[in-house]
Amino acid sequence: IRGMGAWQHLSRNITIHETSDCHFEACLVYDQWHMHSTIDEENKERGQLLEALPVLNRIVNVTLTLAMSNLAFRGHREIIGEGNSDNVLSIIELLAKYDPVLAELIRKPKGSTMYLSPKIRNEIIRLLSDQVTESIVNDIKNAPFYSLLMDTTQDLSKVDQLSQVFWYVTIEKDEKGNPAKININESFLGFHEVSGQLGANLESDIVKCIEDKGLELSKLQVWSSHYDSLVALRFRYRGILKALSQIILKTDKPEEFKSKRAPKAKRHFDESSADQSRKSVQSNNVFYTSIDIIIAQLDHRFQSLKETVHNFCSVNPQFLVESSDEDLHATAVTLASRYAADLSPNFAAQLLSLQSCLKSEVKKSSTVKELVTMLIVENFPDVCTACMLFLIIPVTVSTAELDFS
Repeated sequence: IRGMGAWQHLSRNITIHETSDCHFEACLVYDQWHMHSTIDEENKERGQLLEALPVLNRIVNVTLTLAMSNLAFRGHREIIGEGNSDNVLSIIELLAKYDPVLAELIRKPKGSTMYLSPKIRNEIIRLLSDQVTESIVNDIKNAPFYSLLMDTTQDLSKVDQLSQVFWYVTIEKDEKGNPAKININESFLGFHEVSGQLGANLESDIVKCIEDKGLELSKLQVWSSHYDSLVALRFRYRGILKALSQIILKTDKPEEFKSKRAPKAKRHFDESSADQSRKSVQSNNVFYTSIDIIIAQLDHRFQSLKETVHNFCSVNPQFLVESSDEDLHATAVTLASRYAADLSPNFAAQLLSLQSCLKSEVKKSSTVKELVTMLIVENFPDVCTACMLFLIIPVTVSTAELDFS
């Protein structure tokens, strides 16, 4: 349409133009131009992606190396080429001396896309963290059961944070898909802000964290809370102090002891100084007192560990070899009744069969882990389950405590 003077015929003329050959030819030319333009843009984006992949691959490997070595990412400066830069940039500069891809990267002019800014680095760390967390959670989901370690403390802003460490077992398979090896895993899955100090609040927070990860509470076999034990000790000592106060009130004994001046002997110039006596006093008041507390706590803290070892003595290789049929059957029935949801009534019969059929093989195993490694390829499912139950029981909560340091 070159122009129109009679506007009353506008609709008719537009319809005639849209059905003309010149309009179809123009539309075809436009579509071809638009298609080629899109292809060019896709080729350009694909080329940029292929150029960025080797660089991102090296940056991700540097990030993983620093994370696995527990090294800080930050530094005094965050500009490449300057002294005192952070650890990531320092490693990139070092590798650039031997790697042509990184050498070309750091030679780019200022303002170019280099994928070394703190924002992109934090994004890479977040993506890697999500991937690792997802992998750990999937392993825990596939495990038959797991244990949970907890500990809580306050940060600098006086906010209580709950640390959670999971214990679980994974079975490695060979090239043919057959079980070949069993691994005991201990994985830390981050901190969680605590909503309150009461036991009910802690329980709801922990249950929420477990359910948010999609884990089943029915698979949780051991719930080890270092925080609850500390609370119990605190209230127990409060009761002891109250009882001691009542005893003092009923007697005529003074509430405070009067301090006396320590006698001092006159010394000559060639004798030892008074510092030696101070050291002996410090040893009596601090060192020996600490030793007494440690010895007393060891007996108390290891009592539950001794009970656990006694309950699982039926899967101890030495006990399997040396015990009689009656003793083995009795301990197996006790363990099966304690873990009735995981062990079938045939557990005792399987143990007796294992003792009679594979006694020579059991002698070669010195630990429960060696025994379960042998049993994952044999037909003793309940015995293998009992061994894995024993292996996921945590010995100490020190891992949960060390997460804060």
